[in-house]
Amino acid sequence: MAKTGTGCLITVVGASGVGKDSLMEGARQMLSDCHFVQRIITRPADAGAEDHMAVTEEEFSDSRRRGDLLFDWTAHGLRYGIPIEARDLYLQGHTVIFNGSRNALAAQCATWPDLGIIWVTASHAIRAKRLALRGREDEEAIAERLSVEGLDIPHGAVIVENEASLDAGVQAMIAAIRSLSGAPCTEPSQ
Repeated sequence: MAKTGTGCLITVVGASGVGKDSLMEGARQMLSDCHFVQRIITRPADAGAEDHMAVTEEEFSDSRRRGDLLFDWTAHGLRYGIPIEARDLYLQGHTVIFNGSRNALAAQCATWPDLGIIWVTASHAIRAKRLALRGREDEEAIAERLSVEGLDIPHGAVIVENEASLDAGVQAMIAAIRSLSGAPCTEPSQ
């Protein structure tokens, strides 16, 4: 789908444990004019960490069949989707941000060539610590997530290094969103 509206569609990607959810939540609280789209996932709602719309495999398949998903992919034994409302918000001129997948990025860019990309990074040691703290997976599953490396950062992606404090990471995320969106996002008045 070629860009037809005045909005901006941005995906935030990075390896497991880089802190995407925390940075996006911090930015969401600061950027009142941006829309942070909740993912649809075939994961129980009480699985911890990310706030998502929990659905069954059957519900996910039904949504996909009806065309209710802008993007969808499979990772770590789960199915993920971005609701079609993200496209609608974009077409209305809004900046729309979603938590994406590095592995699904090529297909998403082929469908949406003007997709903005924020690539979050963190060291292996920091990622391991964060994955253990979130408590969703056992040591074997964490080791498997940490072993997924080697994906090239696409040209044009804005890199956010999340190695310091949460506040520093959130400010870097806000700056990345502004750089991709042409700064339509504004911080709420105090």
